[in-house]
Amino acid sequence: MPATPTSRHGCPGDCGETVAQSQLACRACWPLLPAPLRDRINTAYRARRIAPFDAERVTAHRRVLAEALDWYRANPPGRRRS
Repeated sequence: MPATPTSRHGCPGDCGETVAQSQLACRACWPLLPAPLRDRINTAYRARRIAPFDAERVTAHRRVLAEALDWYRANPPGRRRS
């Protein structure tokens, strides 16, 4: 079942914001991710949008999202590199 427009989750940037289920992070925390990781997320997202039921593309998208969540956990506020 697809997420409804009202589905929300907490931002992984530990800022206290909630974001739409279709987004990983809020506007303030998204740019904190390293640019190469953001680029990989966007590439995987676009590939998944083209073929939403392709298992390899779904897996690749989920894998890069998991890497981003790991990055946020490893770089909590106050310990992030600029």
